[in-house]
Amino acid sequence: MKKRDLLARVLLATLLGLVLAFVLLRTTGSADRALRGIFRNAIGADPAWLSLGAGLFLLSQVARALRWRTVTFRRTLPMRLLLPLTSVHIGLGHVLPVRLSDVAWVALARKLGSLPVGDGAASVAISKLMDLMAMGLVVGGAVALSLSGTISYLGPVLLFAAGAGGIVLMPALLKLLERPVRFLLRRSDRALSWYSDLRGAMVLRNRFGRLFAALALSIVAWVCKLAMFACLLTSTGVTGIPLWKVFVASAITDLTMALPVHGFFSMGTVETGWVAGFALVGITEGVVERGFTVHLLWVFLAVAISALALPWLIAARRGRAANPDPDRNMGS
Repeated sequence: MKKRDLLARVLLATLLGLVLAFVLLRTTGSADRALRGIFRNAIGADPAWLSLGAGLFLLSQVARALRWRTVTFRRTLPMRLLLPLTSVHIGLGHVLPVRLSDVAWVALARKLGSLPVGDGAASVAISKLMDLMAMGLVVGGAVALSLSGTISYLGPVLLFAAGAGGIVLMPALLKLLERPVRFLLRRSDRALSWYSDLRGAMVLRNRFGRLFAALALSIVAWVCKLAMFACLLTSTGVTGIPLWKVFVASAITDLTMALPVHGFFSMGTVETGWVAGFALVGITEGVVERGFTVHLLWVFLAVAISALALPWLIAARRGRAANPDPDRNMGS
């Protein structure tokens, strides 16, 4: 993608987010009053619940780091690198627009862990599809445990089916596209090498055990992540909402982060997902202000953990340069 096209996408996404944020704030009756309430609630968040939310968020990142290790099939990256790299990636995901954080992860994994670009791209694709499957299972399980018939199971089932279908069909799709891709990229040996690495990294034969392990880790990550949302909401003084409703609304909120349409700090798009999610479970009172407040707290935790992990990431890089990791190898 040309830099000019990328800049246009970033500007468009940022503008879209600002417009959505403005429209949402106007629905409260007074945007100025809503903004004061949002910052007041964020500053006055209960430290105990905020700390619990931070702990759950950190646990979800540990699970995701273990999943990165699991889905990089042909290379084994050390956890001393993957843990800080995961935190930095998540922090960048909250700051950078249009999913540039995924590009950054592939680049950092290549630079710091010698992970080929194709393998890095494959791990990102598999992780995204695993997220859909795990989200479907966790949200569907929360709804089932609630014994409530007010929400359809169709959404969670479709999420799981989309993730599973993508993982199973991706190798065949890459094979089908190989000839036209090679024709289009015939003048770039590097791009052809990347595509070959991507195809090789997406081969699933003899890797189903690792896929099931990755799915289990994804489920752990999503349980912790959605529980974090419940803690952040409670920290702002909101109680009494059934946990399954918070899980459903939070899952929809998080899905907006996966779409390449958000601007800097995902402002506006995340809140739109929050409002839509709670509207789906029948809650509309006060959700706009709480959505902005929870988003601010979420960004604060993501950036803070990322900042703490950055020196560790630099140290991991220096340690690897001094003592090349014997655990890094080609494997099936």
